[in-house]
Amino acid sequence: MSETNTQNIYATVEEVLRDDLKLGEIPIEHDTPLFDGTLGLDSLDALMLVSGVEKRLWLKLPNKKLGK
Repeated sequence: MSETNTQNIYATVEEVLRDDLKLGEIPIEHDTPLFDGTLGLDSLDALMLVSGVEKRLWLKLPNKKLGK
């Protein structure tokens, strides 16, 4: 994957976190833990994150790749 694609994915994930999950101005870095950390997301937040990313990037992530 090219660096541009990776940066686009990071930007999309951050957009979903800020807009859809209403995290606002909380600092989010590329290595910020999504769970058990500053953000403290739960399973419903994870579902919303995946759904938001899929919608914005026009793709469908296979359930087998998502894990529990």
